Amino acid sequence: MQRGVIYYRYFNFDDLKYDSPCCSHLGVMRNYLPNGLKIQFPKLRIHKIMEAELLLSVKKNSPGYNFLKTLEQYNIEHAPQKKNNMKHVNVLNCNSDYSIIYMKIKPDTLFFSEKNELISLSDIKSQMNTNSNLMVVCISNSPGLWSNGNSYGNTWNIEQLKVYID
Repeated sequence: MQRGVIYYRYFNFDDLKYDSPCCSHLGVMRNYLPNGLKIQFPKLRIHKIMEAELLLSVKKNSPGYNFLKTLEQYNIEHAPQKKNNMKHVNVLNCNSDYSIIYMKIKPDTLFFSEKNELISLSDIKSQMNTNSNLMVVCISNSPGLWSNGNSYGNTWNIEQLKVYID
C-alpha cells in the first residue's frame, strides 16, 4: 500500500491489507496496513458541526460515495464473525440522495480558508451561520477497523480541512 496522503480516486483497494486482530479492554482493532489510511476526500458539504465531530453530506453514487461504499464492503468482509448481530456504524445510507459521514475533529486539526489562510473552527461555525453552503476538502486518517461487543466500523480523524464557499 502507498504511504502518505492518497487522493481518494487513486486509492487501490487491491492493496488494502488488514493486520491481525489486536484485543484490548475497548474491543478489537484490525489496523489497515502498513500505517492506516490517509485520504484526501473530494469537496463535501458540511451538514453540521458538533463539538468534536463534523457531519458531511456525500451525494449518492458520486465518486466520493463510491470510495466510501467500497471501503464499507471491504470492512464488512473483515469484520468479526458475529457481525450480523452488531451495528455497523458510520455507514452510508443507500435510501436517500445524500448520506452523512462522521469525521472526528482533533485538537491538532488544521483549518484553512479558500485563500489558504489558517482559520479556526469558530470561524467556520460563524460562516455556517451566514452561509449554509460551505464545502470542505478534508485530509483524514483512519487507523483501521474496530469492533466491540455491540458495533464495528472505522473512524475518520480530520488532519486538515479547507473551507470553500459554494
